[in-house]
Amino acid sequence: MLEAPAKSTTSDENSATGSDDKGSIRVFVYGSLKSQCGNNALLQQAGATCLGYDSITGDFSMMSFGGFPGVVRTTTEAGAAEPLQTIFGEVWATNEEGLASLDMLENHPNWYERRKYRTDILDRRAWMYTLPLGEGYLDRSRYNDVDGNIWRPDSKEESFWANQPT
Repeated sequence: MLEAPAKSTTSDENSATGSDDKGSIRVFVYGSLKSQCGNNALLQQAGATCLGYDSITGDFSMMSFGGFPGVVRTTTEAGAAEPLQTIFGEVWATNEEGLASLDMLENHPNWYERRKYRTDILDRRAWMYTLPLGEGYLDRSRYNDVDGNIWRPDSKEESFWANQPT
């Protein structure tokens, strides 16, 4: 299982290092919106820019719903229901139009909820779409955990994460 990376990266493979995204809306994507996946076209059409690979550590579980994953929040009023986990993905800089397209895809706020979290590598706040606890999304008799909390990585993404300090 991958661990949360250190706060900074020296890898040239991550275009996030030193990028200037001021004035942009940052979105952390972990599934069908990643670079190699079909829904990434929404980000491309909005002129969004990939800032690089990143991760978010928190009270989450990544579940597979067949053709796409969902990150389920695991915090209740009483506290975290499960140990903290790191979700692996990409950070994109987009505009209002791009965010509106993503909201439509994710059916925010009726299905996925859009919340801001701090990323582990870039150490920036970014929107991430999550599913609420209590809707049965953690029912492991119906849904599977995504292995290593990384959705269908290509060889470039696998290599990047394998070379990160922990």
